[in-house]
Order: sequence, then structure tokens, then C-alpha cells
Amino acid sequence: MSQTGFVLWHGTANGTQWTAITDEAYWSPTGYPSVHPMVSSSIMQPGDLLATGQHTVYLTGWNSNPSSHWVIFTNHLGRWTSHDIPIGPTTPDFFMPPTMLSFSTSTTGFLAGQTELDKGSIMESNDGGATWHSLTSTG
Repeated sequence: MSQTGFVLWHGTANGTQWTAITDEAYWSPTGYPSVHPMVSSSIMQPGDLLATGQHTVYLTGWNSNPSSHWVIFTNHLGRWTSHDIPIGPTTPDFFMPPTMLSFSTSTTGFLAGQTELDKGSIMESNDGGATWHSLTSTG
């Protein structure tokens, strides 16, 4: 199958305390019986992990089910949340891993990758990863 087993851990107290944030959805909750993630996700393939500043972390992930979408996890000031990016008219057609994630400021980010049709595609966020729009021509 196409899933990749993973657990995202968050370390505090100089790495002496660790908390599971999320794990691969297909295996949950029995695949990792000692892991109890804070946030459930539908990620089947983990992507880039990026820290921007002291308190914000982004994890991209791909869900290839019929309702395909990207998931961005953020940790801002100790609160973990997830944001879905549905695949639709304003987003590239099925971004496939691997991808590249970068933030030029705390609010402006870019997600680049390849579509199912082998075309390059770039998405941009202007609100710290909460919403994304395509910069790639649809023509």
C-alpha cells in the first residue's frame, strides 16, 4: 500500500519531554498502541517539516483518498492545529509527493510540487498556512 508509517513528536524541556502530535491515519489507533496523538489527521504520506521562528512548525502531508487534499499542521504558541487544502478549481490537480515547503516571512509561504499530470505547480499562503491559492497557470 502507499502509506508511510510515521509519528510527529513535539519535544519540550530541552528535549526531555515528548508529546505525540499526530500519526499516520491508516494505522491509528492500533498500529502504535503506546502512541496517543493530540491531533487526528488523514495524512497517508508525510511531507516537509519546517520550523519558522521559535513557536511555529509546519508539517505537510498527503491524503490520496477520493477526497484528496493536503494537510498543514501548525504549532503556534504551543497550540497544534491542522488545515486541509482541498483539491479543487483553485488548487493544483493532485499534488504528488515529494514537495518543497518554504516561508519567506511568518505569514507568506510557498508549497511547490508536481501534479498527477507531471506538471510543476506552486501554491502560496499569505496567512501563515491557514489558506492557500495556486500561483500556477491553469491554461
